[in-house]
Amino acid sequence: MRKAYLTPIGIYLRDYFNYNAMNPKRKTYNTKQRLCTWCGLKFVPEYATSKYCSKECFDEHRKDRLRLEAVTCDKCGKEFRRAKIRIKKLNYCSIKCAGIITNSKVKRICKTCGKEYEVYKSQILHRGSSFCSIKCSRTKFRGKTPKQNNVDNLWSEIVKTRAGNKCEYCGIERSLNSHHIFSRSNHSVRWDVNNGICLCASHHLLGNFSAHKAPLEFADWIKEKRGEEWYDNLKRKSKEIYKPDYQVIYDNLRKLLPFIPDDSC
Repeated sequence: MRKAYLTPIGIYLRDYFNYNAMNPKRKTYNTKQRLCTWCGLKFVPEYATSKYCSKECFDEHRKDRLRLEAVTCDKCGKEFRRAKIRIKKLNYCSIKCAGIITNSKVKRICKTCGKEYEVYKSQILHRGSSFCSIKCSRTKFRGKTPKQNNVDNLWSEIVKTRAGNKCEYCGIERSLNSHHIFSRSNHSVRWDVNNGICLCASHHLLGNFSAHKAPLEFADWIKEKRGEEWYDNLKRKSKEIYKPDYQVIYDNLRKLLPFIPDDSC
């Protein structure tokens, strides 16, 4: 959030009310001494937020903060005068010079896909920039890589195609999802098409009898549909340790669906 710009009068009023000389309701009975912000002498504060030992110290500090000092523009090198309180790390003599700096583009590398992209300096200063697109940022925060994302999408497409693009429980042909029978956290069967089943949204997530809301009943139905021996073999395979090679998995899956357009993994 950008800080509001204060005029010299606004700065004076802010500091004046910080002095609390006009607010008798905030008097303090604390006798502990403080150090004056301007002169450094010890004093007993009359008000709860008093910073100065006297009105004279307050006025002198205000004048010092508003005193004009010579600074150099970081863009054109021109020398100009600015109030001491407004001097920052980067100082510009005009809006034009500030705009040339912040509105110029720089090249950066996407942290997800490694692609080079251009972004305005002002965006980097205000909210940062690490990704070339929203898709790359979402992929990064979900813990996926682009290669893993492509393999997941291809696996899902194969499962739906093998089922005839309809729910294998009720036969509906809309709102279809590809469900993992054993959790996809098990990499040994995550991309195994035998571990997938095509379901409508109701029987996948939303309905009373769904793979996620009634897992035990759903497992019994799977055993009846595909057999006890098949289910036990898949369960045994899901417990194996497996380090995925996304390019190899992608190539093997593409052989099952050769008509899918080739995308780089």
